[in-house]
Amino acid sequence: MDLQDYTKAVDVYADSVYRVAYSYTYTKVDSEDVLQNVFLT
Repeated sequence: MDLQDYTKAVDVYADSVYRVAYSYTYTKVDSEDVLQNVFLT
């Protein structure tokens, strides 16, 4: 996967991942941490 593909995947899935994370954590900061961890690993 090149940088362009990675960027496209983040653009497509970031909102959905954030919403799912928020439904579990109920905090903005923790949800953002989960979002970063999903796309960095």
